[in-house]
Amino acid sequence: MASRPHRALRWLVTAAAASATVVSTSVAALEPNATARILAGLNEAPAALGPNARPMIRQHARAISERWETYQRRIGEPMRDWARMEVGAAGGAPVFYPFSGPDFVTVEQLYPDAARFVLVAIQRAGPPPALDRYSPRELSELLAKLQAAWDRFARLGFFRTQDLESGVRIEVTGLLMAFAARAGYEVVSVDPVRVSADGADLEPRPGDRSSRAAWESVRLTLAKAGRTVLLDYVRLDLSDASLSRQRADRAWLEAMAGHRTVVKAASHLLQRPHYAILRDAILASAPSIWQDETGIDYAQLAREFDVTLYGRFTKSNRLFTPGSQHALAAAYARQPELVRPLGFRVGYEKASGSSVQVAVRAANGHPREASSASLERQIQALEARVAKQTEHLAAQPRKAYVGGLTDEAPFADYVQGVRKRLIASAGGGASPPGRPALLALSIGRDGVLRDVDIDRSSGSPAFDRQLRAAARRVGAFAPLPEAVRERAEVLVIVFQIPDR
Repeated sequence: MASRPHRALRWLVTAAAASATVVSTSVAALEPNATARILAGLNEAPAALGPNARPMIRQHARAISERWETYQRRIGEPMRDWARMEVGAAGGAPVFYPFSGPDFVTVEQLYPDAARFVLVAIQRAGPPPALDRYSPRELSELLAKLQAAWDRFARLGFFRTQDLESGVRIEVTGLLMAFAARAGYEVVSVDPVRVSADGADLEPRPGDRSSRAAWESVRLTLAKAGRTVLLDYVRLDLSDASLSRQRADRAWLEAMAGHRTVVKAASHLLQRPHYAILRDAILASAPSIWQDETGIDYAQLAREFDVTLYGRFTKSNRLFTPGSQHALAAAYARQPELVRPLGFRVGYEKASGSSVQVAVRAANGHPREASSASLERQIQALEARVAKQTEHLAAQPRKAYVGGLTDEAPFADYVQGVRKRLIASAGGGASPPGRPALLALSIGRDGVLRDVDIDRSSGSPAFDRQLRAAARRVGAFAPLPEAVRERAEVLVIVFQIPDR
């Protein structure tokens, strides 16, 4: 134990030993839905994988469930609640999402009633993961990489696909299957597709399905609550240079741009001259656009659409061209009282926070002044949001927040007791790599640990998991003192680890 245990906690970091398991390769491939649910952390290992795969998949299920719950709490549930109030229903129509990567989750939360989701990106879809053919090492590597990717997704709300392509690949198709399973869909079938020669729509891709070349693009047929839903992922280069050469692709893309459109984390490409074909098609045909600041330039958007602003925006992420979305920054600054709140993170991180624009095509193709009926609807929506937020807050337990080194009465003695229990649970060991982590423990009146969260990562997913595990091993602490219970029903203690 470190010589100053109350000023600098040192935690035990242990690497899990590689499992010398054997996975059967002499069985038929798993059904798509079984594969999807394993990847999503929803199923135990089936008999087809043999008993030795079970420990790996059981641990994977715990890790993915934890990350999914974190994502839903921080981003998913607030986004879905917001969309019910602020985004019109798809009404069973398709929704178009260019530059999507494998991000089915966002578009499904915005338009859960859509009958077809059309995602387009430059990455190859790839075949469904044949888990029954993986060696023990490959299966372990795949699951570990998937957990790390979901950890990033839980914090950022999007995947960086370049992180998934080294070693055992995590294909876009596998991520889509996992996301669909987590969203409550049954994955009925997974099939390779292509744009038809006339550009009318997608068609089954002929040829050998066992060849990777067949899986450029993919269609997932999904089922939920008696509905059949299509999830299409199409690999296309969306630049003008490519679309000018590929007439069928261009015709199909222009048809898809006639549907509700979502643009997020698109690297500001639609603001560049060499993406004019797609941009012009969306501006000409889309009935509505949901986008963050990386989508169409606000000056062009506002000429064709009624645009409502949400969140905050002053300038783009420093990775992108300074001065991009100049008109958008001016619009946020011009009438701040008309900007609506946004209670979740979206897009690339920047100092001003998150920004969303909801654009609805104006009557007769021209922006219009808000009518009295429109203003009344806005007022009613605002009143409904306020009432819902008030009701939600009233139903929440009273919470008090304190730091792990507090000397404030009546919390100090109790916090020191929690610290000692954590030290005993964690044992001794080296400090974590990277920056200090922030570990938040929520403890109920009876002392039971209600929640464990990493408010700031140490930079090491393995160390973060170790922190959570140490807290959960304790399970329950002493009941909150009466003086604390008078102030709160839940005490949230935030430890910086190490705290020196």
